[in-house]
Amino acid sequence: MTISKTEIFNKSLMLFGGPSQTSFIDNAETDNSTQAVWCRIVYVSSMDFCAIDLQPGIFKEYRALDETSDSPESLDWEYAFDKPSEYIHLVRLTNAEDRTQEYDFDDIGNYLFCDFEEPIAELIISPEDSDIVKWPPGFAQMVAARIAVQIGALWKPKMMPLAIQAYQAARREAFEALPDHIPKTPVWNENT
Repeated sequence: MTISKTEIFNKSLMLFGGPSQTSFIDNAETDNSTQAVWCRIVYVSSMDFCAIDLQPGIFKEYRALDETSDSPESLDWEYAFDKPSEYIHLVRLTNAEDRTQEYDFDDIGNYLFCDFEEPIAELIISPEDSDIVKWPPGFAQMVAARIAVQIGALWKPKMMPLAIQAYQAARREAFEALPDHIPKTPVWNENT
């Protein structure tokens, strides 16, 4: 099933009531209603939050790091690397031969420091609009519920507990729907 950004926004608004209580969004990009503007403001941060929260393999990427040409303060580490660009969360440093290996590191400013000469960064990348059709089952509902949590405090504060419950239910369903080949290790706490 294909879902659009407009449908995600409307799913968010539906958590606050039916059509008589909310004005639905006709087009996520051009609608200038207050609710549409709020949804647009928090859309990317909501997607990124959900990608980090769920950590499905579809949003995971491995990249070799480049040793920096700068001379940053190393804090007793052997090597300094430039941070990779365009990622939302650094999960860990590993190596190309054995990805079960994990290396200690410091993440300071524009640099990553470690004692391994050729580390591979395991990253969570941002889900982009063009990837909506590739999102795992339940992820769109998770994003919609996260948008509701973010805009609820401004729009309908009394509905916040419902939005939080909807997010918790959506992430549980999305987690359970992950394909078997994706490790099922959520980073979230059921009580948050």
